[in-house]
Amino acid sequence: MLCPPFKPLKVNGTTLYTFPSVAEDENFRNQNENYQMRLSHFVLVNFPKQDLANDVLDFEDTFEQSGSSIAPAGGLGPALVESLRNYVANHETVIRNSKINSTTFYYDTFEPYTTTERIFWKWAKKLGVIDFEPADPVNDFFGSDSKYNMNGPNLNTNHYREYLFKERSNTVYDVTAVVAGNSGVGGLPALSPGKIHYSITVSASTTLEPQDWIILNIGAIDDDTSLATTSLIKVVGLTTVSTTNDKLIVEVDADVVLGDFGTVTDLELYNAYERFVQFIAEIGGENNVQLPDKAYVETFAYISHQHGQIPYSLWNIKSDNNYKPNSSFPILPSEIQLEIQGGENPNHPILINPSLYPGDIWAHLDTTTHYTTQTGDDIRRHGNYYGNNAANNSTLNNLRYPTFDGSLIDGAILNLNIADYAKASSYIYPIESFNEFCATAFNNVAPKDFKFNAILWFATIEDTSGNTTRSATNLHSVTFLDNPVNDLVYAEERIPYMQKLVANGIQDGNSFTWSLDKNIAIDSDTAPPSFDPDKVYSLFGMELFFEALTRVTYFNDQLTNFVNSNLMLTQRVNDLTGMVHNQQSLETIRQRMNNLEHLLNVYSTLQIGDSDTIVSRLDTSVNPPLLRLDSIDKQYGYVYQYDTKDMFIEFTNVNTLTDINVTEKTVNVVNGKDFLVIVNNNDNRVPSPVYDTTKKLDNLSLVIEKDLFFKQKIDVLVIPKINNDLIVAVVNPVNEPINDKKLDIYINYSDGTTTLKHLLGTFSLPVLKLNNPAPTPSASTDEFANILNEMPVYNVRYMKYSKTNTTDRIFSFFIEEDLTNLSVYSRIYLNDFIIKEDPTNINSGYLDITSQYQIESTPTFVRDRIVDVAIVDSGTGYGASVTTNVNQTQILTTAGSPQTIAVFDSNIEVTVRYTTNPSGNIISAELIHSKGLTTKTLMQGTFNGVYSINNGGTNAKIRFYIRPVTRIDVLMNINFTGNSFLANYDTLTSVSTLPQGTLIDTTTTLKTKPQITFLRGYKISIVRMSDTDIPITLIDQRYNIKIDRL
Repeated sequence: MLCPPFKPLKVNGTTLYTFPSVAEDENFRNQNENYQMRLSHFVLVNFPKQDLANDVLDFEDTFEQSGSSIAPAGGLGPALVESLRNYVANHETVIRNSKINSTTFYYDTFEPYTTTERIFWKWAKKLGVIDFEPADPVNDFFGSDSKYNMNGPNLNTNHYREYLFKERSNTVYDVTAVVAGNSGVGGLPALSPGKIHYSITVSASTTLEPQDWIILNIGAIDDDTSLATTSLIKVVGLTTVSTTNDKLIVEVDADVVLGDFGTVTDLELYNAYERFVQFIAEIGGENNVQLPDKAYVETFAYISHQHGQIPYSLWNIKSDNNYKPNSSFPILPSEIQLEIQGGENPNHPILINPSLYPGDIWAHLDTTTHYTTQTGDDIRRHGNYYGNNAANNSTLNNLRYPTFDGSLIDGAILNLNIADYAKASSYIYPIESFNEFCATAFNNVAPKDFKFNAILWFATIEDTSGNTTRSATNLHSVTFLDNPVNDLVYAEERIPYMQKLVANGIQDGNSFTWSLDKNIAIDSDTAPPSFDPDKVYSLFGMELFFEALTRVTYFNDQLTNFVNSNLMLTQRVNDLTGMVHNQQSLETIRQRMNNLEHLLNVYSTLQIGDSDTIVSRLDTSVNPPLLRLDSIDKQYGYVYQYDTKDMFIEFTNVNTLTDINVTEKTVNVVNGKDFLVIVNNNDNRVPSPVYDTTKKLDNLSLVIEKDLFFKQKIDVLVIPKINNDLIVAVVNPVNEPINDKKLDIYINYSDGTTTLKHLLGTFSLPVLKLNNPAPTPSASTDEFANILNEMPVYNVRYMKYSKTNTTDRIFSFFIEEDLTNLSVYSRIYLNDFIIKEDPTNINSGYLDITSQYQIESTPTFVRDRIVDVAIVDSGTGYGASVTTNVNQTQILTTAGSPQTIAVFDSNIEVTVRYTTNPSGNIISAELIHSKGLTTKTLMQGTFNGVYSINNGGTNAKIRFYIRPVTRIDVLMNINFTGNSFLANYDTLTSVSTLPQGTLIDTTTTLKTKPQITFLRGYKISIVRMSDTDIPITLIDQRYNIKIDRL
């Protein structure tokens, strides 16, 4: 993906710049018929005058650039477009192009929110265009709403609710005291030349911060407005007297004396900050235009004479897979470049025709080489990224500086849900749109006039099938309304603005309409659309047009009612005429009325009522109306639920350890509909004393009362369930299930003469937390499967057998994957674990021990195989245009004292072939030969896989890539019921005579190599498909039993 070049601002009129992310949303819509994309909102903003002394729109000093970069000539216009391109557009393009390895891109295209908007607000904040402060969770948004709840558990002091932000406010504060000096406040910056400190105390807690400029207003005395004066003063420090930050330390000219402040009771002050976002509204309408030479969608944005400045705007802090705290782009060192994406190409348009594009190809960066995001913890919502550096959440009396600092935030997105605005939703007549919000007179005060010079366009992509997870509103483009060269006061320093006046009884208001025409074209250099005199806006205003449409609709409704009335009268006249012409007698009419009365009496006694499976409905869509009977039959006639904690009773056995008695549960079979049985594993017990590990606990038991009826079906779901218990005891350390006591499912099977209790299968129970059976139990760790969306499957490469003591045996499974992040005592599911029952007997049958097992020890790396090589540094002096090989004796480690791989690890053999260019730099390398396995430490740990080539040149570095092999151990006790086959494996491997831990390969005893995966639960479907008496040995002819792992 290339960074778009962006042409200069037009000399006159508006200029539109569309961001690269629009292509993603457009393509997603075109590829999926369930998705629609439409321009939904527009935002009017006012870019301030460039003020380099106060770092406002100071592009050269705000961003890091290549030393070859030259500031564009021509003032604010070219510099603004260059920065919009070289920072905002290029920042997003770099994220999209970044990879986490040589083949895998970092960017997640399934995230609904693009990164554009978050980058744009960060850009504006860095340039001093916008600044933020925490929004009031009572008056500005509904902070107690559950959707803002913290991610951590209740009563946790380290996690935080979601807090929203808004632009800096201009609250007016009454001054209560003014004194010379800084009142002993420390940590202040050095005084500016010619300045002294004064301390100003106000009557309330403030939202001010150091480096703010305030306006100190000396109010009029005795209504003599000629005495009112204002002063612009810089705040350099804050402290608290009665309420938070109610004392300000300010800088004033050195010749100022206390008397210059006048009477303190006449003083008031407020933040001099000027709002950037002036107005938010929904798009007014769309029009599809089809012309012979072009088709396009015309989008209307309209502001009426009653609209004024929005009371306030809210921002959420958004973190997702693409843009989150602690990020740096690009990720791979090989992708670092100082040019914008595509600028490294000598045929780039900016290099070929520099006069046609503003600025140069050098990227605007956060650091000398990267784009970065603020630091923070996205789980706890804490850190600079969230503007929250509170010590804990128990002392948040208010959201004030320095605990909360809006100047630090990152990842901001404009909140375009009017329901989140407390002032709108709490109004006497709830406001349901931004159009209403910006036109409402709060406290009988009309909305404020405002100025604006740019438009931000927002587009919404939504799933029409009802799935909201892929719906979002993203920043689409920006329109600048004029060129700074046309500003009559500050030429080339400010974008000329438009003045929006509000009709308020004193002045007339003005209104504006913009149309944005969007069409898809191959050529990106499309000429701007010409004026079309046939368009509606050239004939009359939008308000007159809407009024005309309303009147036409009203006339059409009245005409339709008149025609219907006329048809009804005509029908009645025809009916009367027919009766006269037929000359029916009164006796015939009386007989028909008697029949009708009799029919009504019948209807009054034979009513149709609703049942569990049938609902009656009168269908008036046809003439005459019909009585329809709708089936509402459900799939299941009965649903049974059983919790595993109710299926056993604990007791202390003769070993003074805990054992269980099984409480068998019976499932009743009722003739008729299918039924569902749900077995919820909610077993979170950690008894004291602990369970007896010298024996196997009995399996839990579930019995189907009798045979199913012919064609009847039962579905059994075995799933984990979280308890609602309070965590108050050691025996219930967590509410999630941690125990797998196994479940036997039986059916009472009748062959026509006798009834037998037949075992259908033994099933493992899915768990959510792992339990460490140490003296002090710890069950707070999530099972690996609990944090996965899909269950991965890993193929076992080979299997070995060993002993740990006289009774315990270990099966060790080796897989070519990195599973060292699994914890000891985690559960894995061994699928197709089928081994010979007696491997010493060639005619032995096989034993299926597929089940869920607990890992005995932390999975470990064994050895790793080198599979590829890549160049890290090309080096110099390796000969001109040569191709040669080096082996393990010519490849040196790069950490500590250099030594060859052959010396460090005699097990390894490796041959690398490299090719140089005419300058002696290595330009390609490939792995020719690799033999033997090496350690993970050699490849990834101490040396990080990076080595130097010792073959005449210097500084050439290569990186080896490996395929890890992980060992996972599963323990079985030789004395447990069902484990008698282990004695045969002792005989095969002679482990009884070998040292403990000696591994013996037993791969050949497997019927097929098993797979390692994880258990979420089961669905067991049992259908009776035969109505005849069949012996139990032929049970598969009576029942179709299907077992699926979830």
